[in-house]
Amino acid sequence: TQGYSSAASDVYKRQLYKFINGENGKYLVPDYKTIGDPFWMFMNLNGKNSIEQNLFLKEGILLFESKYFAEQFQNLYLLNCDNNVKLVGVSQQHLKEIVYLKDEYKVSVKLFNQFTSDLNKWPYHFWDLDVADIEMYIR
Repeated sequence: TQGYSSAASDVYKRQLYKFINGENGKYLVPDYKTIGDPFWMFMNLNGKNSIEQNLFLKEGILLFESKYFAEQFQNLYLLNCDNNVKLVGVSQQHLKEIVYLKDEYKVSVKLFNQFTSDLNKWPYHFWDLDVADIEMYIR
């Protein structure tokens, strides 16, 4: 069964790679109906692939445990972004994609610390997450 497991893993990684790079048509983002499970984040709807859509802020991918804090952050600090930046819920599948981006492309992923951050004072505090940190949230 080890060979089957390895082959299945390879197939999954190839399909995920094609999906992330937009090889199967336009890359699809979560829409406004996606509930944050367990996070919320901002995405660039004009991106042609996963990296362009997920990673458009120089700070990296910013994750929020609370939609309220994400909305407040957007209202205070993302006003210069056009309508192509949307707040979306991160599904379990999207979270797996973020792990892939972190692992394969060394993308910076940060989690908003709502306990030590004051919404009225910049800079906000974000924890840097590694792959193991993110995988804890995957069911």
